[in-house]
Amino acid sequence: MGDADPVPQSLFLSHPEQANTLALLYEVSREVTSILDREELLRRVAERIKKIVKYDVFSVMLWNEQTQHLESIFAMCCGDSIPARLRVPLHKGLTGTAAGERRVLRVSDVADDSRYIRCDTGVEARSEIVVPLLMQDRLIGVLDLESQDPHAFTLEHERMLTTLGSYVAIALENARLYEEARQNERRLRDDLDTAREIQMQLLPNGAKEVPGLDLAAAYVPARELGGDFYDFLPYGQGRLGFMLGDVSGKGTAAALYGSLAIGTVREIVVDHACDRHVCLVF
Repeated sequence: MGDADPVPQSLFLSHPEQANTLALLYEVSREVTSILDREELLRRVAERIKKIVKYDVFSVMLWNEQTQHLESIFAMCCGDSIPARLRVPLHKGLTGTAAGERRVLRVSDVADDSRYIRCDTGVEARSEIVVPLLMQDRLIGVLDLESQDPHAFTLEHERMLTTLGSYVAIALENARLYEEARQNERRLRDDLDTAREIQMQLLPNGAKEVPGLDLAAAYVPARELGGDFYDFLPYGQGRLGFMLGDVSGKGTAAALYGSLAIGTVREIVVDHACDRHVCLVF
């Protein structure tokens, strides 16, 4: 059996505006929560909203806990992305007021509202609606729509955007966590690469040349870092020792113990270079 129609066709005939709203919310709930790229996510939201809400400027600002400001991270004007550079504190401007009071602001004519802050978008805005993006009581940011027409946004738009805002807030938080995980993974990878280079530098570069002996060595760890180690240890005229060790386990901890063992043994050999009876046991 196929999926049931989320919005009955009869509703489009009897109540087309409500049906379109439900269809939009259904589309958004299915799509945006699975998009982890923030730019693509907000572009898709802007396109979906445009189907039933006529606007000229779409923008999203995120709350920065460290700077205590709302910061623009995405803006579109007439279907094209535009620079987003605005930063406002809570309770300043329409966006800051909506965020600070945790409520939707719908202004029919911004010329009559002293809180309005003019932005360089290329559009002479007349009306605006700002929707706080919340996860429970935690502020994520705001969604802001502007129109060149006065009285462009209705109570029905406000209700729809309020419901939509909860989906967008969750999607933005998912995108943030995903990007944070990617950055942590890149940092970990860089740290592992550095540790591997240091480990390889601690191991001998090839075997010692000893007359009458053919010596060879190779080292291939199972992972980025390993606990195996070896060394060739000259400890006097005509004398050469070698060590071979395997730390229990894998990864960073084993590599650290292996590096510690190499340094310890080399120090012992230097201190006892002339002692014919030195004995090293691992």
